[in-house]
Amino acid sequence: MADGNLTIANMLEGRDLEVHSVAPSSPISGAAKIMGANKIGLVVVTGPEDEFFGVLSERDIIRAISEDGADALAKPVDSLYTRDVVACALDDNPHDVMATMNHGGFRHIPVVDQGKVQAVVSLSDMTQYVLREVEYAALPVL
Repeated sequence: MADGNLTIANMLEGRDLEVHSVAPSSPISGAAKIMGANKIGLVVVTGPEDEFFGVLSERDIIRAISEDGADALAKPVDSLYTRDVVACALDDNPHDVMATMNHGGFRHIPVVDQGKVQAVVSLSDMTQYVLREVEYAALPVL
């Protein structure tokens, strides 16, 4: 079913690759506003030279609010973001990445190349891509 030459780079062709990021010192409320305005579930936490520090997800924010109430929103992103992040590379196979995401129980994965985040891929993106691949493979050869 899967072609061994399929890569995350192939999957990203033609897509808007804008990566929404925040500084560790940003308030959590600011990160939440970025997520809401862009209808995304995760922001990348970066340093001054766009170094990849980690990620902050909507799940992280909800967990913080459940523990600290509205006070959590005034805290810096640095107090909450995930530092030990599983990422993928442009030459990784989408099926392998999807399996990693399912096994890890996370819905977003940063695509990192040379220490910089090139894109963020969601489990929904992965599912749509794999479904298109299956549909294409099922087309009759004329």
